Amino acid sequence: QSALNTPISIVTVLAGGLVLMGKGFQSARAVLEWSFWIAAFVAGGMVAASVYFLIRSTTGYEYERMPLPVQLSRYRDRLKRVYREHGTPGLADATFEAYLTERYVSAAERNAVNNSERSEYLNRANRYLVYALCATVATGIPAGIWRAAAGTCRRSRSSANSTS
Repeated sequence: QSALNTPISIVTVLAGGLVLMGKGFQSARAVLEWSFWIAAFVAGGMVAASVYFLIRSTTGYEYERMPLPVQLSRYRDRLKRVYREHGTPGLADATFEAYLTERYVSAAERNAVNNSERSEYLNRANRYLVYALCATVATGIPAGIWRAAAGTCRRSRSSANSTS
């Protein structure tokens, strides 16, 4: 689960940054307005995709477990009793070993497939986080231009007011 800590933190920061930029952005220039909102929409979609893949990397998996040692011991004792009753006590150990091997192989196979799928979803989540980061930076460009232009206008007005 510790592999999720960093992506979840990054998702939180990116989503918060997008919300803050969206709340503070307003421009009379249509180009800046459209550029900002398209980039914000793309970034939001990438963050949402990353969240989906993070969720998929942690939920929906059933791991196969080995029986508890007490259960294995009881099964082995039962096999010994049954084979002794049928006059073939030497087959109990071979049957138990085959059962144990089959259980180990089955559990290892299923768990390896689960781990591989989980890892792939986590990799996708991280990839979409990188895409979201790039889109968030792209969202910041029109916001930065708007902010710089707004600052220039304010400075020009304050300079004009102070000289009058």
